[in-house]
Amino acid sequence: MIATVPLRHWDDALQIRHLKSEGALRDQHFIITVRSDVDKATFSIKPFAELVVLNNRLRFVVMPETQYPEIAGSEDEIFSEIERNLAQFLKSKYRVDVSLVRNKPSVKRRADNQWAHR
Repeated sequence: MIATVPLRHWDDALQIRHLKSEGALRDQHFIITVRSDVDKATFSIKPFAELVVLNNRLRFVVMPETQYPEIAGSEDEIFSEIERNLAQFLKSKYRVDVSLVRNKPSVKRRADNQWAHR
């Protein structure tokens, strides 16, 4: 585990995990889990998010807004904490600076595009 990020509005925390420790930067994969889900899990865990590194940017493969919309919506500041912890880890291991890319969820993009074309 890389880090634990406490949730401010919930009695819980997010755990940032490194899934693959060997190989090039482009092969690294990270998963973020909700601590209470891990503690009570018997077989499988629904991830809060999954991230990969592409062109020195952290990109979501599994979106938090899809997995846990109630947490992602009320805990917006956690994304800077996730970025800070992963950036420190990658800087120490790969000597590279990374930043987090947060794209709008597809539903929000579609809604924005509808209004832009009117």
